This record gives sequence, structure tokens and C-alpha cells, in this order.
Amino acid sequence: MVDETLDSILRQLHDPDGPEVIRIGNIPIGCLAYWSVRSTDEVLITRERRIHYLANHPEMHQIEYHLVSGIADPDEIHINKSDSNIAIVYARLRETHWLRIAIIVSQNLDLKNSVVSCRLARSKEVLEGRKANRLVWAKR
Repeated sequence: MVDETLDSILRQLHDPDGPEVIRIGNIPIGCLAYWSVRSTDEVLITRERRIHYLANHPEMHQIEYHLVSGIADPDEIHINKSDSNIAIVYARLRETHWLRIAIIVSQNLDLKNSVVSCRLARSKEVLEGRKANRLVWAKR
């Protein structure tokens, strides 16, 4: 992802009077192959969902950059354990922590994939997902 594009997305996210729906970009081709019936690889964030994840996970204020870059360059994608229409995108931040981005994968041609929530996750959570066979894509 070009830095100008990343900066533009972050400016829109941080602008309290910005758009209600912000286009983040596309998850790389093949990452969402598990969801063969999907409308697109494009991902959006709504203002309402951003308010939600910032209220529930205030650490996201400092690392929101990684949300945008994690969608563009994920490390792993898992199936959510309670809803198979939700992709869990993991982006490694450091040895012990990952960014966990929950994205609802849309099957409706009129809707795009949308970030539901975002938070930090420990490596233990990622390993547990692998052991439970929820891993559907990994960076090689």
C-alpha cells in the first residue's frame, strides 16, 4: 500500500466530520478464498464500528495504522469460532502480540466486507485458533 493512500485513509478515519463509510482497501487476492461466495475483496469501516472498537479497545487509538496495513498485508486469516461469515484477520505486531481484525464477509452484491471490531490479541489466541483448525490462510 502506498504511504499516501494510507495517510489519506487515516485522515478520513481521524476526521470526526469525515465520511460515515471509509474504504480501507482490498485484502490480497486469495486471502478470502475460504469464503467462495463473497461480493468482493474490498473492506470498509463504518464510523459507528470505529467508535465501537475505540470505546472498547482504547489501545487502538495508538495502533490504528496497523489496522489499515494489516488488511493490506495480513499474516493469517481464521474463521471466527461462533460465526463462519466472519473472517478474523491477524497482523503480527511483535513476538507476543497480534492485531485481531474481525471482518464480516459479505455475500450480498450490494454490500462490501466490513470491519466489525479490532483489538490486540496475544500469540496464545492465534495458536489456539490454529489448533482448532480455524486457520484458512497464512502468509508464506
